[in-house]
Amino acid sequence: MLLLAVNVAGSLLAGFTRGLCAADERRRGAASPEVERIEAFLVTGFCGGFTSYSAFVAFSLDGAGLGTAVSAAIAAATVLLCPFAALVGMHVGGGYPAPSAPEPQDSPR
Repeated sequence: MLLLAVNVAGSLLAGFTRGLCAADERRRGAASPEVERIEAFLVTGFCGGFTSYSAFVAFSLDGAGLGTAVSAAIAAATVLLCPFAALVGMHVGGGYPAPSAPEPQDSPR
């Protein structure tokens, strides 16, 4: 269960970071190289190291002595909750949903 909590928390943090970066990108009108480097470090480096999907896979296969049904339930919860947590994080960070694109103007004929 701790592995599930860590993976969901890491997904939430990664989504929040991505949301902040997307909101900054929209505010500036373009991506900043500094913000892109910070995002890469935080999302890929920190959140990627914090979460442990490799341990999740090993846990799912081994079951850690919990039994097949419990292992399957934790695996299903991870697969469903982590993307949802990332979306929530992006929303809270201000980057999701992205604003609608402006309607194209009719060109003069």
